[in-house]
Amino acid sequence: MITAFIEHTLTVEGEQYFDKWIIQERERLQHFQGFEGIERVSDIQNPERILLFLRFDTVENLKNWSKSAEHGELLANLQKFMKAKPISQLLKT
Repeated sequence: MITAFIEHTLTVEGEQYFDKWIIQERERLQHFQGFEGIERVSDIQNPERILLFLRFDTVENLKNWSKSAEHGELLANLQKFMKAKPISQLLKT
């Protein structure tokens, strides 16, 4: 399994919108091949961090999602709230 660990730096409005955004993303991800899950996680020591785990079965399927029009639309919806470019790391389990 491949997990994308993503950290977003958002405005206060973006932080409030983020949970709704994850629901929208989850709905779109359901039909993508290899999608296994998406969840927001919390950093106990730094609760202001906005962290996300996005899971796919293979790197190829994750890349297909990241190149899709749906992903572009969802990212555009979040872009107006971004204070910095998201930081991501790919992990394999």
